Amino acid sequence: MYKTIRSEKRTTVRLVSYTLALITVLFVLAAVNHQKAEEYRLQMEIGYQRALNELGEYLDIIDTSLSKGIHSNSSVMMSEITSTLAVTSAGAKGALSQLPVSDLELDNTYKFLSQLGDYSYYLNKKAAAGGISNEEYENLKSFIPVLSGINKDVRNAVASIENAGYFTQKAENEVEGTNANAQSASFSDSMKSAELNIENYPTLLYDGPYSDHIMQMKPKLTQNLEEKTLEEALKIAESLGFPAPEYIGDENSTIEQYCFKSGDFTLGITKKGGLLCYLIGDSDLSEDKLTFGEAVECAKEYLKKIGYNSLKESYYAANNGRLTINFAYSENGITYYPDLIKVTVALDSGKILGVDARGHIMNHTDRGDLIASLSEHEAEKLVSSTLRIMNSKLCVIPTSGKNEVFCYEFHCAD
Repeated sequence: MYKTIRSEKRTTVRLVSYTLALITVLFVLAAVNHQKAEEYRLQMEIGYQRALNELGEYLDIIDTSLSKGIHSNSSVMMSEITSTLAVTSAGAKGALSQLPVSDLELDNTYKFLSQLGDYSYYLNKKAAAGGISNEEYENLKSFIPVLSGINKDVRNAVASIENAGYFTQKAENEVEGTNANAQSASFSDSMKSAELNIENYPTLLYDGPYSDHIMQMKPKLTQNLEEKTLEEALKIAESLGFPAPEYIGDENSTIEQYCFKSGDFTLGITKKGGLLCYLIGDSDLSEDKLTFGEAVECAKEYLKKIGYNSLKESYYAANNGRLTINFAYSENGITYYPDLIKVTVALDSGKILGVDARGHIMNHTDRGDLIASLSEHEAEKLVSSTLRIMNSKLCVIPTSGKNEVFCYEFHCAD
């Protein structure tokens, strides 16, 4: 009896020891996790503070450069100022992207900074080429009041952080997985104010990717074509070789489409005209059996089948058993590079795995008779003497601002 009681006491002691050890381990782990969370919070805090300081510095440089720019009458000085504006606008966007504003809609702010930087780059090229018009000076001037408003709101954001410790609280919330408290409101309000106050500067039409005319572009190929119903688009998808297509929704982008899924393929049919806009598919590929030339012919035949004609291959790229060919519209000896269609072919079977006709649908139109202002011989004289001209052709190329240039294309060798 004595021995049994003694054994039970030992068991009890051991259980207590194990429990204390477990509690100690858990306490240590909790302390370590808390320390790591604190380190993470501090790292976030430092990053946020650095980004906000950089944003303020960039905005100050932009403000100063704009003030100098509108009073500059020297092409050399204007070129330097616009170069600074282009670089600092990109820097301001980068700094803004690092701030904890993911829950806010800042489309106007990003567009403003993008357009300011892009327009400055455009003016930089014009200044280097000889001069800037009075209208372009006025456009540059129009950025100033908007920039001043953003600057003011950023200063308010800085003050809100100093008063309420916003960034610290935000970091803690992200670590702890809780919702932001009321202290974050002042920073959010400041940034929302900056977003809402970006207005009253003119529409900018110039040769650059952020020109307002690009935002207003409509697809040229389909603008006068008949509107198709969903049922008609479904039948078109079937006629293109996609059995039992399932309607999965509309794409209400620049090119409005009905979207379908058929097996391993998804495709978009334009609402106007019922054209195949895109095709994305997959297939298990085996060893390559087709030459590149044979694959190009498969793509050409498919383009004719779906209603795209007068297209000529310009260049292609092979990757993992697939060949992607870029076709440009060609007529009367002129290649129109903006009117581009990409086709992806499986090199084991010739099966079409992808089509992207958006460039063609957006840009293809009747451009009328194009007349070159230079003869081919005159253009040849402008080619570097270090190059040997192999052949040449006329072509239309897109600029960064979605405009077009009629030019000679020379194929050269060293």
